[in-house]
Amino acid sequence: MTRDMKADIYGKFCNLGVVTSVQWSKLFMIIENRMFKIYLNEYDAINRPEEAMLEIPLDGDFRASPWKRTEYEEVLNEKREFYCFYIEMDGVITQNKLFKI
Repeated sequence: MTRDMKADIYGKFCNLGVVTSVQWSKLFMIIENRMFKIYLNEYDAINRPEEAMLEIPLDGDFRASPWKRTEYEEVLNEKREFYCFYIEMDGVITQNKLFKI
């Protein structure tokens, strides 16, 4: 049984473990063959699969953080609670954040 997934998501990119995106971006996510891939949209994922914006192998060094509940206004232009988590990589001292969903 595989746990493949394809979905529109909102995400923020991280650099050196810190969220660097100012606003949430609507993106397209694919999880298949133990790979996490982010594309600008579903069209790009289908027609240009080799041009992923972000690719992360889902193996022992990578994991999802615990869920975090917070309020965001920028997604829907009204304050709402959202649940988010990070894709993280094991670091020397702590987890290194790579992408926020």
